[in-house]
Amino acid sequence: QILARHLQKEAQAQHNNSEFTEDLKKTIGKIATCLELRSAALQSTQSQEEFKLEDRKQLEPILKNSHNKESPYL
Repeated sequence: QILARHLQKEAQAQHNNSEFTEDLKKTIGKIATCLELRSAALQSTQSQEEFKLEDRKQLEPILKNSHNKESPYL
């Protein structure tokens, strides 16, 4: 969760000397969101649901669209 928060802050930073492009900031924001959700799911003792194939299929287009093959950071 700490890493996710740090990434989210960096993605939202407005300072001019940022090493990140706007597209990369968006990608970092998506990664941070995924980390936060995954962390919450792992820490939840109430939810015993499984991650099903149908769930993965729903996420696949989002993950494909968020991957930028031209970025040297990914």
